[in-house]
Amino acid sequence: LMLGSYPKVTGEDYDVKLTLECRDSAYLEQAFNFLYERLPEECVLRVE
Repeated sequence: LMLGSYPKVTGEDYDVKLTLECRDSAYLEQAFNFLYERLPEECVLRVE
């Protein structure tokens, strides 16, 4: 699992962009759910 954290540099609608990547799709889904459930709702603008 790789977690990327990208602070806003210019004019985007977010302060920090988080990315998750993993070769194992089931593990990726578990990691995403774990993180998503712990973030305050107002902190998540979109999920792609």
